[in-house]
Amino acid sequence: MCISIRSIFPQKSDYLESQGWDAFWILNGFWILGLLILSRALVPGRGLSIQIIFFGLLLLWGGHIFSPIITTWMNPAFRMNMLHQWKRYILLPAATLTLPCVLFLVGLKVLKTPEGSPLIASTELVALVIYTFILWNTWHFSAQHFGVLSIYRRRSSLNDPAIRIRDRRFTVIMTCVLLPLAWYTQSQRLGPLYEYLPTPQARGGLAWIVIAASVALTLYMLFEEFRERRAITPRGLYMITIGFQPVFASISYFTYNFALFTVSHWIIAIALSSRILANQGAGESASTWERYRWYLGIYVGFILLSVPIYLFFYSADVMGSVASDARYLITSVFQRDQASSLSGLTGTTAMAILAGLYFGITFVHFQYDRFQYSFHDEQVRKTMAPLLFRRLATTKGQAP
Repeated sequence: MCISIRSIFPQKSDYLESQGWDAFWILNGFWILGLLILSRALVPGRGLSIQIIFFGLLLLWGGHIFSPIITTWMNPAFRMNMLHQWKRYILLPAATLTLPCVLFLVGLKVLKTPEGSPLIASTELVALVIYTFILWNTWHFSAQHFGVLSIYRRRSSLNDPAIRIRDRRFTVIMTCVLLPLAWYTQSQRLGPLYEYLPTPQARGGLAWIVIAASVALTLYMLFEEFRERRAITPRGLYMITIGFQPVFASISYFTYNFALFTVSHWIIAIALSSRILANQGAGESASTWERYRWYLGIYVGFILLSVPIYLFFYSADVMGSVASDARYLITSVFQRDQASSLSGLTGTTAMAILAGLYFGITFVHFQYDRFQYSFHDEQVRKTMAPLLFRRLATTKGQAP
């Protein structure tokens, strides 16, 4: 069969919104990687990767955390459903938020050195919270990858259950197996955040295995995608962004991979929630300009929300010794220290609550993200899905 050059390029119907919108907000891994490479060429050392991480935390982390919570509660129909099933949507998240605070309060012990200086020791309860975060967070990232592929699968009318299973396996293997193995190969370079990983005896060989497996699996997925569609699709392009994450993590600085892996995740999460809220706020009869104004306004709102949340959890200047001690505590658990120095005993309880809130609200985010995008749930299909798939560029009188 003869295939024309034009026919292999994606059709507009394959995109969630359009070529330009999807390229910036969803397929952002390409331009983030390009920015990292360009900054490495222009700025000696690690380029701008640390700055990208900082501004990502400052402008995106908090908004991304609260985006599914705000989106679900702002939807009147879904809110009624949550109030009706309050045990699932209110009681369970409340318990999830509270439990890490309790475990941190119980799991921290203040000791004294022979000289009388205060020390803080963390028990297995604290380690339990942190390791739960590591495992759940890794699965959460995998779930987002699967969700984006599912969105594009629906856009392309790929209804074969075998394709869905293949997508799930791909995202789990890439994000929950190969990417952690890539971190493992880099463990001597990572610094405190991933010191919990053991140090391998032979980094080079394992790194090449991770790279080869990532490339092979991605090429297999691209082959199957092209075989199904006979075209280069947004699904295939997103698969590439998933595929080069373990590769990049195996060969580059951790800060590069963190910027690529995490900042991309935050941008997508806020974009999808902003899209749902914009279509809800603008209404079905709104013009393209009105929809985009709503979308950009909501996205900026999430950015503005992120700043005070960042300052609350990350800035020692705002929280004083409490925030500083909380960060040091988390670092000490990763470094397997028996005890860590405290700047003052007065901050111990507040530090435990702050650290517990950090993990608790993150766990609640994981829950609400699933509430918002579980398309097997009838209420999600009725309330969230139509708003997610309605195009912002739909004009009056035109079908979405």
